[in-house]
Amino acid sequence: MRAESVQILPKGTKALRVYLSVRDQITVGDLRDGETLPSEQKLAEAFGVSRVTVRRGLDALAQGGFIERRAGSGTKVRARPAVAQRAAMNFNTLMPQLVEMGQKTTARLLSFTYGGAPDFVSLAMGFERDIEVQIATRVRLAGNVPFSHLTTYVPAQIAQNYSENDLATTPLFQLLERSGVQIKEA
Repeated sequence: MRAESVQILPKGTKALRVYLSVRDQITVGDLRDGETLPSEQKLAEAFGVSRVTVRRGLDALAQGGFIERRAGSGTKVRARPAVAQRAAMNFNTLMPQLVEMGQKTTARLLSFTYGGAPDFVSLAMGFERDIEVQIATRVRLAGNVPFSHLTTYVPAQIAQNYSENDLATTPLFQLLERSGVQIKEA
């Protein structure tokens, strides 16, 4: 793991709420690269918290690379750079592992919608900026213990081949395979 990938979450439930809300708005594309955030005072009023609490949440967002804070010019959303070097996967061993994981664990669908992909996803996936994608967030559990939280972005053209109910009950790689998707790389 690279050091910059470690995210320190803000202390306090209110600061964490600010952090998660703004981070999610950036992640789903409601706040785009280069967009200026409201002032600390306006955010404090919107969240019903103090400016100090907002500052703690924004500091964690800045530390995580989601925003850039500059005195006098405001706080701007920062594009998340694509991974510079890709890791190669051996599909001969990866696919059986995914099948086994799908059989030994369960997934719970938390959200399902269509919209635009965040800038960092579009860049990494080679999507056009305005392409519509299916956005699904699921938590995977071993027994009743959650161990992963995953948000997927699938082009709507592919995702139209399966329903929200399918996604809630079937592993995504099986749905993609059923839709005729040939995996080129991961």
